[in-house]
Amino acid sequence: MNEVRLIGFTGVLSYRYASVRYVQEASLIKAGHVGVSPDAGNTIYGFHPTPESVSSLLPTQDVLDYLLQGHTLPSGVYDDTAIFWHAHQLSLVGAPTQVWQQIIPVSDTEFARIERELQVGVVAGDALGIPYRLSGKGPMPLDRDNCTTWPRRLGLPIPDVTGQITRAIREIKRQGIPWP
Repeated sequence: MNEVRLIGFTGVLSYRYASVRYVQEASLIKAGHVGVSPDAGNTIYGFHPTPESVSSLLPTQDVLDYLLQGHTLPSGVYDDTAIFWHAHQLSLVGAPTQVWQQIIPVSDTEFARIERELQVGVVAGDALGIPYRLSGKGPMPLDRDNCTTWPRRLGLPIPDVTGQITRAIREIKRQGIPWP
């Protein structure tokens, strides 16, 4: 039996003084993030808007504000390990970004399939045309995803069907352990 891990953290926007203290942080640190790891947390793959889609926004547009207005962006699967390490380092100095992991046992066949699909996603540079959107009311539509619902594309259970990061991390924390 193998395992795959869901790894995530709540972003600094949940922190009262985030706009002042963490204004220079990347959007994923501000919003929070969830990823998938097939190698015990050494490499963490995440789903988020492509760099090209983010850079196509007007210079005055903030990606989080754009997404909060209900817009979607083209997305991709990326090696986001460095983002999770940065969130962990911030948590050590008081930021609300403690990183949690939930271990999901999978069969050898499922593990091989998941690893293969992760590599295809990273190499392709996109997620087969799945637009990225922030959570709304109710379950995330099947033709959209964000980092918390994207693991369903790999056949993994997702921590929350709405795509809300705080709910997802609460569930990962409830079922999991701290990372690293």
